[in-house]
Amino acid sequence: MADNGQPGGKLDLARVEAAISELCARHSGLVTFDADGVLWRGDVGDSFLLWQIENHRLLPAVEREARQTFEAYRQGQFGDFKMAVFCATCLRGLSEEAVDADARAFFDREFRPRIIPETRAWARRLQSAGIDVWIVSGSHRWIVGAGARAVGIREECILPVAAEVRDGLVTSEVLLPVTYGEGKAQAIRHRLGRPPQLALGNTLADRFMLELAQLPIAIEPDEGLSALAAERGWPILKFQV
Repeated sequence: MADNGQPGGKLDLARVEAAISELCARHSGLVTFDADGVLWRGDVGDSFLLWQIENHRLLPAVEREARQTFEAYRQGQFGDFKMAVFCATCLRGLSEEAVDADARAFFDREFRPRIIPETRAWARRLQSAGIDVWIVSGSHRWIVGAGARAVGIREECILPVAAEVRDGLVTSEVLLPVTYGEGKAQAIRHRLGRPPQLALGNTLADRFMLELAQLPIAIEPDEGLSALAAERGWPILKFQV
């Protein structure tokens, strides 16, 4: 259930529930969910990369680069946008089929227990009512696809970071826009062609997507998004673990 602290709590939860009910009654509309911290807890892209490094699932030359990059990221020398791109491009040379199989097995083992029941229930309810539900994430296509499957969202309804695939192999060419920060809003405009009625995010980097929506919703937000949401009167929801 939602935390009753201020801001947020029961009033914000009731506001969100009412908005979902109204949208479901219309049987049309668009809702966009961030993935990490909204549909499940933790950063699935970074966690999957670390697992790939530790289990030697990358090409040897790429693995050495990935170890250095991940350490630099931990030390704050490599930004979130660059890391989102790297998690996709470090898959270069690998079979898409193998990456997809690893991603599905990893998510089911490590992240299925971290799924947030409340937001998963909303996603399923909205879809059942005929609402277009999309995941817009800074993690890459294969791990987000695995997560979408686990929460019951159609895998074709994702806007993730994606690398080009040729002849069954992942390349280092990233498709634009990169769905991090402002790129999330750009992807929604270009791919979906309309703003969402509801958008759910958890970090300040999600603000661009949230600002498109009729009702932006902050889910267990970081400090930056919490301050922005409080300033603008957006619902802030925190769920008990």
